[in-house]
Amino acid sequence: MASSREVVGAMIALFIGAIFAGYILPPAISSIFNANTTGWDSGTAALWLVLGIIIVVAVVVIFLRTTGLL
Repeated sequence: MASSREVVGAMIALFIGAIFAGYILPPAISSIFNANTTGWDSGTAALWLVLGIIIVVAVVVIFLRTTGLL
């Protein structure tokens, strides 16, 4: 069982991480979605659009594992 100090530390880390992710992720994801996929085949272009969702999920999992909540 985690002590209150560990839980508070984890919550602070999640909060700071969420602030950084809130500033960094939107421009990165909009750059991914605005990429020119004109010459790509349809499968690659469709996979490219899913990449933004994968990045968001990966960032959340990294933060949860770092803080010990996952």
